[in-house]
Amino acid sequence: MMWKLTSTLSGIAAISVFTGINAVQAATLFQDTLTAQNPTLSWTSKTTGTVNIYGTLAQPQNTAYTTAHGWLNQKDYIGLDTRSATQGGRVLIESISTVNVDAGSVIDFSVKPTDNDWSGFLDIQIDLASSGTTIGTNPPPSLESGLVFLDRDQETFDHVGLWWNNQIYEASPAYQDGQYFDILDGKLVSIQPDNGVQNGHTLGSFIHLSPDSNPQSSPIQNYAVTEIDRNILQAMVDFIQAEEMDKGYAEIPFWGSAFLTPFKQKGYHESGDNSQGKYTGIGLIERAAEEANVRAGQGFIPNYAEYIKVNQIFAGTALDNIPWECLEVFPTTIDCQRIANRNSGANFDINMMSPEYLHYILENGPGSSENWLQGLFESVDFILTDPLGRRLGYTEELGRINEITYTNEKGEEAYAMYTTEGEIERFYIPERLDGRYILEFQGECGDNALAIFGDNENGTMIEGCKKAEKIVNPVTPVKQVPEPATGLGLFFLGLLGILTRTRTRS
Repeated sequence: MMWKLTSTLSGIAAISVFTGINAVQAATLFQDTLTAQNPTLSWTSKTTGTVNIYGTLAQPQNTAYTTAHGWLNQKDYIGLDTRSATQGGRVLIESISTVNVDAGSVIDFSVKPTDNDWSGFLDIQIDLASSGTTIGTNPPPSLESGLVFLDRDQETFDHVGLWWNNQIYEASPAYQDGQYFDILDGKLVSIQPDNGVQNGHTLGSFIHLSPDSNPQSSPIQNYAVTEIDRNILQAMVDFIQAEEMDKGYAEIPFWGSAFLTPFKQKGYHESGDNSQGKYTGIGLIERAAEEANVRAGQGFIPNYAEYIKVNQIFAGTALDNIPWECLEVFPTTIDCQRIANRNSGANFDINMMSPEYLHYILENGPGSSENWLQGLFESVDFILTDPLGRRLGYTEELGRINEITYTNEKGEEAYAMYTTEGEIERFYIPERLDGRYILEFQGECGDNALAIFGDNENGTMIEGCKKAEKIVNPVTPVKQVPEPATGLGLFFLGLLGILTRTRTRS
């Protein structure tokens, strides 16, 4: 049984089919709308030629992420650039693709919002392209290879594989179910329980990850296919096949992937470690990109942006012994400067690589190697305010907010990366401004509260809570007797001052 998206939309817009049309003319062949209630639809071409696919997303309410997918003849992926954070309003996302079709070609569309209460509309329009039409930097008609990103938590992409010749090359814990249904070819695929580097999945079984043919049985909330130069993909596959197919999976320590260095995730041996190299999912893809000489051997994610170098730690009872003014505006006095001294000989790297991060960099570029800032937070809410007063973060009162933008390498305005993965929140600001960034912590302080921020030169880790005092005003501190389970409040306000030194571009 072949899988096919179908539509039960009421009030389907009229479809005008033009046959024998002059090549210099263009006409609308299809228009329809996807909604939360009717998230799929199909179009069958009655003509042969080149068509332009337009998608406009309108979202009257705030939602999380919305992803749209297109498939040509149930096989080739059509890139619809529609995955984005939303702020509410209309025409937030526009997508365009150019596809060559024959009479009888079928294009299937689906939209997958992460918010079950999503009330948006994705309007699809297909036009017959006129000769000489210029549509900017067009994607290829469809993709038959690339990097495939999976989202299993309704928040972020948490796994990535390399798609080549209908095989997925990945590093993964062993798949246990034995057989997985290929949602594209309509058949079961046998998967060996290999723990580590493997290529057993087809594209259709990888984006479904269930033995059951019912689309509702799939744990995959969203997926995306990103185009990569075929020569690069070929070099990556060659490296994996020749060198790494017998390598194991690098288990994430119980305290989190942040503490498994990028070096080890990419299968390298650390000094004194004679064990066989192992990989995480993102580690395999990034190592293969390095071996394929992407960015002169740096890989998709430049080495400098893979980690935060922590050389200052505040933890446990040490927080209570630090003067208020040193945490608020830091350092300002001789005593605060003494406390602020960093120990350059005692530092460690906090991993920032993730599939979501890789997807973001592939979409926007890595930004500047001179001015950038990253952060990782666990079990604590925060608001980061940049020198222009733009905010990023989450509080119960404000909800999720991201106002920080910059100009990416395509010359387009893009938002800084801000993601949530359960109790973990991450941000990446590719272009940091000169001036002071203010970091405010809010909400209850748990025993496992963790904040890490900085860059590849200087980073600060704050572990635990300072419960002796509470700040109620970020400008004029007021000491109060702490209430039970008092919040972190704003007591780390200004710690980012040690990271926002003025820098000049080379």
